[in-house]
Amino acid sequence: MSSTQLGTPRVDGLAHLFSMDEQETIDGLEPLITVHQLARYLDVPVQRIYDWRIAGIGPRGYRFGRELRFTLPEVQRWMDERAEPTDAR
Repeated sequence: MSSTQLGTPRVDGLAHLFSMDEQETIDGLEPLITVHQLARYLDVPVQRIYDWRIAGIGPRGYRFGRELRFTLPEVQRWMDERAEPTDAR
């Protein structure tokens, strides 16, 4: 595998969740965010993320032991699915 490099996520709308100092990426792998980062971005309680997932309406994540992580493209896809139609005001 190639050497690691610091990088920014490919999903521009969520890129501010990472600073170059806090997220190290490996070539070919998407950066992961935590439940706390996602909750902070959405301005909702952390428990709401878990509740949405239990209800089957939260973003798809990856579990590593007790830790839950999300890829930025998956979060963006999930958000896009929930966008209101432009005429629904």
